[in-house]
Amino acid sequence: RKQIISLLQQFKFVRQCIKCSAKQLLNVDEVFLKAQQSVLYPICPLYDLDEGRLSPACKRAFTRIYRMYMDYDDGLLSDIDLNAFQLKIWGVPLSETDFNGWKEMAIQQQQQQQHDNDDVI
Repeated sequence: RKQIISLLQQFKFVRQCIKCSAKQLLNVDEVFLKAQQSVLYPICPLYDLDEGRLSPACKRAFTRIYRMYMDYDDGLLSDIDLNAFQLKIWGVPLSETDFNGWKEMAIQQQQQQQHDNDDVI
């Protein structure tokens, strides 16, 4: 277990460790599935694992989407704006639980940023 933790800390691009055995047919399908997912849906274009931040291209894309769906020039996305985005992209409206989840995540992120800034000062 300590070896696995050490490897995960050393190689930040490694996202998961799967205990497998071709001899015992243990999780072989899971290994191939994860390998396929990592090729089809790479995280590197979106997130810089070394820096622990979104990539510049991803930030630009999110900023563009944000500006496209913000109805008012108040700098905020309303529930109506978020729902319009959801409907346009996936064709399914957001539920109240979804809205609350987004808001909680944004609050936690803001609190974490404030905490990180306090450490720097």
